[in-house]
Amino acid sequence: MTPGKGFRVLVVDDYESIHDDFRRVLMPEENKHTNKLKELEGNLLGVIGSSKVSLPEYRLDFASQGEQAIEFVEQACTSRDPYALAFVDMRMPPGINGIETIQKLWAVAPGTEIVICTAYSDHSWEEMRSELPNHDRFLVLKKPFDTIEVSQMAAALTEKWHLARQVEEQVDELEAQKEHLAVTVMSIGDGVIVADNTGRLTMMNPAAEKLTGWEQDQAIGQPVSRIYQVLNETTHEICDGLVEQVLARQLPFLRVSGHAKAVRRDGSEVWVADNAAPIRGKQGDVIGVVLVIRDVTQKRRVEEEQAKLQKLESIGILAGGIAHDFNNLLTVMRGHLELAHRQVDGNSKLHHHLKRTEGACISAGGLTKQLLTFSKGGNPVRQTACVDDCVRDTADFVLHGANVKCTFDLSKDLWPARVDTGQISQVIQNLLINSRQAMPAGGTIAVTMRNVPELEAKTMELESGTFIEIAIKDEGIGMDEESQNRIFEPYYTTKKTGSGLGMAVCHSIITKHGGSIKVASILGKGTTFTIHLPALPEETVVRRSAVDDLDLPINAHILLMDDKLEVLQVTQVMLEGLGCSVECADDGGVAIEAFNAASKAGDPHDLLLVDLTVPGGIGGLEVLNKIKECSPETPVIVTSGYSDDVIMAKYEEYGFSARVEKPFMISELARAICQCLENRNESTGSLTGSTM
Repeated sequence: MTPGKGFRVLVVDDYESIHDDFRRVLMPEENKHTNKLKELEGNLLGVIGSSKVSLPEYRLDFASQGEQAIEFVEQACTSRDPYALAFVDMRMPPGINGIETIQKLWAVAPGTEIVICTAYSDHSWEEMRSELPNHDRFLVLKKPFDTIEVSQMAAALTEKWHLARQVEEQVDELEAQKEHLAVTVMSIGDGVIVADNTGRLTMMNPAAEKLTGWEQDQAIGQPVSRIYQVLNETTHEICDGLVEQVLARQLPFLRVSGHAKAVRRDGSEVWVADNAAPIRGKQGDVIGVVLVIRDVTQKRRVEEEQAKLQKLESIGILAGGIAHDFNNLLTVMRGHLELAHRQVDGNSKLHHHLKRTEGACISAGGLTKQLLTFSKGGNPVRQTACVDDCVRDTADFVLHGANVKCTFDLSKDLWPARVDTGQISQVIQNLLINSRQAMPAGGTIAVTMRNVPELEAKTMELESGTFIEIAIKDEGIGMDEESQNRIFEPYYTTKKTGSGLGMAVCHSIITKHGGSIKVASILGKGTTFTIHLPALPEETVVRRSAVDDLDLPINAHILLMDDKLEVLQVTQVMLEGLGCSVECADDGGVAIEAFNAASKAGDPHDLLLVDLTVPGGIGGLEVLNKIKECSPETPVIVTSGYSDDVIMAKYEEYGFSARVEKPFMISELARAICQCLENRNESTGSLTGSTM
């Protein structure tokens, strides 16, 4: 029973002579009798007059009992070389009879063709049909049988078996393709809905179930227009369904340009992009429609963020254009106010008015910095710091005298972070003011800070690394969904007197620190702002309880350069008030000449204080480079009204010793000068310019 050429045929009969008869008929020797038989068979099969007829070839096996036959069939199926045909005798004592043999044979190989061979009439055709339900799979051959009849039966039934096998294989292949297609459709991320030519749903994949809120079992048979509804982005009315449009207009392909909102079964909405195409039959007629839906909510959010960034960029151009001149004016105003303030009795009304005016200048300077911060500039000047100190100090200052209580839950082992403490303080100040204003009748603001390890950060959709978390939670009026979505937009505000800059500034500062800020709010219950900043777990920071007062006067020869005469004048007075001797220059070229002349005269400058930008002239960076060529140890401090300039943010990388942003206070100038001179003296051992 080894695999070979020809159909396998099994003869089941308890007489060996019958075996020989089948062998003679189906496997004849090449002799004249055989040739005559083939000629007769050829005539019967329609090949008249031919002695060379192509007849089937067979491989015969013989079994004497039904049990043996079943074993043969099982082995054949196992070896994947099944029998096409079995000739089964009805009576084979002492074993099972032909009917039982056929039943067991079909249980193993149901496709096998059967010829029942019998010399008795004890089983009627009706009885055999009732006991063998697959009556299209067997024929009855009466003994003694005719040779040609056996040959014809074998040829016809083996060919029938062969054709059935081909059909079965093709059906299996089609089923496999269908299964593969179904698995593919069910696995893809886009929603797929299939409708018939009446627009009723016949299939939908899990992604479509998620997008529509309908389960396939509930949706089958329903009009697609009921299952999948899309709102017009402008009018918010339900649009005509794509499936109906394809069927009505017989379009080859229909795609929606832009995005629209799909309405789920529960009434919620999701941004989608969709397209539809007809399914055509063999004759080209439309037999259905396939609809593909993509969730573009995330893409929509990205587009909205890009629009926000473009808005910020436009405002940044405006802010940068006015910031320099505005800060120069504030420098003059604030400088003169501070000088006047020092000459007035602290208990006089004039002192009070000067103090209030000075506070207004400080606020104006802060507003300019806010404009620059959330625009294209305002790069943070970072240093490693304990952020909890900054948060607590800011909270104590902002909430002093307010009718709200502030609680702190700060981790004792909180990691340091590299931050611009001034900008972080500005963020905390804005958030606390918002919380305080949201609770006009009073309440509690809870401030918590903790470390966020790298593994936890991944689950929170943060960038890789470790973070510190700052959460500020109030018990205020809360915000609706629209306010939460727009809270960080520039000029968006829910307050009558608000500028709409505070939250945009917060977002910009935190983003430029490589962190994130999010809001969660419930109307009537309160709001929580959560900030994450990159942390430095391996670094330590020495905390300082206070800054020592400076020793005055400062005996230093200073070269001051600024293109604005008013700024030069007020800054000169401020420096002279600190005990410095000052030489002024209104351009970088003049400053370089003055520096060289003083050096040749034996009275070199101890320090330069230069403006970064001089329109149409030589600015501070060019002055620095020239001075370093001849006197690399001389400190150079840079000032600017462009606090967003990259040189101001990274002044040390460009070679400056310190930076002072306009508008500045006398104390800021004094501290920067003293620090620069101290650093120079430590490196050179010089006593020139030392403090007293």
